[in-house]
Amino acid sequence: MLIGLFGCGGEGESVSSNSATESNAQPTNSNANNQGASQGSESSNDEAKESDSDNEESSKSPTSHDLVAADDFNFRTDQAVTVNVSGLPVEQGKLVFYHGFGFYDETSNIHYPAYENRLTSSFAINGTEVTMQVDSNWQHLTIEWLPMNANFNEVYRAIELDGSNSYSLSFE
Repeated sequence: MLIGLFGCGGEGESVSSNSATESNAQPTNSNANNQGASQGSESSNDEAKESDSDNEESSKSPTSHDLVAADDFNFRTDQAVTVNVSGLPVEQGKLVFYHGFGFYDETSNIHYPAYENRLTSSFAINGTEVTMQVDSNWQHLTIEWLPMNANFNEVYRAIELDGSNSYSLSFE
């Protein structure tokens, strides 16, 4: 019997220890609220559809049929570049090539590389020609010479890319 009272709430006054069953909230007409909300959203949807159709008519996106390119056009932006290295103080070291600059020191007039833009590396030998692919949108190469001799410090050079396929790099 006690279970039946708690389940249906009983008649008259009963004391319950479960606060979730005690509710002073007034019942609401959820259907009326939902109908009003849906009518409001339907009218705003209709307005949005009308403005979208107006925008579509005034600014149509081009299709691939509308695009025209020159006969000699291609999407490749890379080109092979050769760098001839000379004037190294010693030939014990490594040359590392980067595109762009990471930092420019105005007092020493040195362009330091952006280390995340490493392209290639090579043994540091005078007369070496290093060939690499560069993007025609890049403006500079930064070269870092790392000596394997403790009597020398690393040296940094920059090459301005001007569309040529061959560049000379001197460390003299």
